Amino acid sequence: MPKPKSFLERLRDFFAGKKTNILDSTKNKIANINSQIAAEKEKFKKFSFFPDAAAHEWDDNSAFFEEDLQYQNEFPAPGIKLIRDAELTFYAVRAGDTISQIRERLFELPEFQYLRRPEYRQKKLGFNIRSKHIQPEMLIPIPLESRERRLTDEQFANYCQKAIRSIRMDPIYSEKMNRILQKFSEKDLTELMIAVAKQESGGKPLGQFEFHRWENGENTRAFSFSIFHIVMRGSGLAARKNLKMTEGQTYHPKNAAKLFLAFLIEKAGRRDAENYLPIGEQKNSARFDQFARFYNGKRWKKYNPNYVRYLKKYLADAHELLNSEVPSHENPTPEDEIRLAKKSSPKIKSAKNEFAKSAPPTFEIGETHLRRAILDANWLALRVSGTNNLRSNKNVAPFVRQILEYLKTKYPKTGTTYFPTDRIGFASGELTFERAGERKIFRLPRISPKEKTARAPKFRNISVSIFRTILNSNSENSKIFGQNILKTNKNALILAQNLEKYLQKIYKNKTSPTDQIAVALDEKGAFLIFRRDKKEATIRI
Repeated sequence: MPKPKSFLERLRDFFAGKKTNILDSTKNKIANINSQIAAEKEKFKKFSFFPDAAAHEWDDNSAFFEEDLQYQNEFPAPGIKLIRDAELTFYAVRAGDTISQIRERLFELPEFQYLRRPEYRQKKLGFNIRSKHIQPEMLIPIPLESRERRLTDEQFANYCQKAIRSIRMDPIYSEKMNRILQKFSEKDLTELMIAVAKQESGGKPLGQFEFHRWENGENTRAFSFSIFHIVMRGSGLAARKNLKMTEGQTYHPKNAAKLFLAFLIEKAGRRDAENYLPIGEQKNSARFDQFARFYNGKRWKKYNPNYVRYLKKYLADAHELLNSEVPSHENPTPEDEIRLAKKSSPKIKSAKNEFAKSAPPTFEIGETHLRRAILDANWLALRVSGTNNLRSNKNVAPFVRQILEYLKTKYPKTGTTYFPTDRIGFASGELTFERAGERKIFRLPRISPKEKTARAPKFRNISVSIFRTILNSNSENSKIFGQNILKTNKNALILAQNLEKYLQKIYKNKTSPTDQIAVALDEKGAFLIFRRDKKEATIRI
């Protein structure tokens, strides 16, 4: 007969069983929680607007989401101080700096060579602050290369959705964000965010223009940041600080969308932000005007009278995007059409694509000026082929005149009127205009060698260095002669060395403040004109 267990043994067995039951119960609870989390993730993926639209070039940089990100100071060359902020870089202004001098200094650094390209002379892509507004110790954002900013509408819609859900959990803005979502759906808000982003950053494709801008309003003199161009003063600055973001972090589309929502709440203050939004049942003309005033200030009509018109158009496009059964990425953007046409064209003996010889894809002019449409068409072709079909912005006017004269002759009833559905496209220096399937090709008039040589070059005083002044003169006079005069920097260096030898021989290497030079072109090729007082000398390569 087994010996009965003592009281202590029975007590130990009791608690051992309890322990086993508690562990089993805890494991079951953990398994249930994990299954709920997995279900929520699957639910989020299922109800994400475009699950297959990803933008790894944005998400692969962890600095965009790093808390308390610290600025990194760098001194890559004498007299140049850079501040790194995520993927954004600032230039620290020195006393006496001008925008031209800043640009020239950055040209010395390999990573900023893209700023030499002609499109970065435009304010929307390059530096958009005047020299008179910069001050010592001021931090000026250096423009990003445009390809690094591009986003499809589907990608941006996903980021907006993520931003909305993130702000709903924010300790500062969650209450008012949830109040907005009681009145509007995530889809309504996303439509508005896409429309405002397009209005602020130049339509489609998103990100084609720079994400920072110097705002020089009557009461606002500060930089705006992100695809929404939130000014870093007042409500915009408060929103960024509350979200603990740096200026560079606002470049990420999700962070930009969060900043936009926080800005709306900050701007409304004690009022209800949802009452200003032109979406849902509030989509009427009065509400659009009210939102334009709320977002841009009371003088919005003075600075951007077409704001409401374009906002309505972009809002309608966004509504179609988010309510369409076929995602819009199946309808390629103009740049996609060019790339696809170039990729699918067979190679020919001359090593050029058939695309270069055939009629190019054309794109709708839309609600924009003909001059602007021509510049945009040239820019899109430049991005793909690397060829500047216009050569100079001065050549836009001849194309405009040719198109208007053609419309006047071809369509006498409507005269020089061009419509949003009219299409244009560039390839091999030719501009194609299309209406109702009928195409017309326009070319710039040919320039004879005598006409080229008869053009007078512009002179400029020698500043900074002879080599740098020659490069600047080449850039300036190449527009006059319709081609790159020096071709390479090596030729500029040879001219600089030859000029120095000439100065050493004639003037014992002494320069004068009145010395001027000009790069020019004749039948023999490129040459340099040196001018002192009334005397001129020709320096050749």
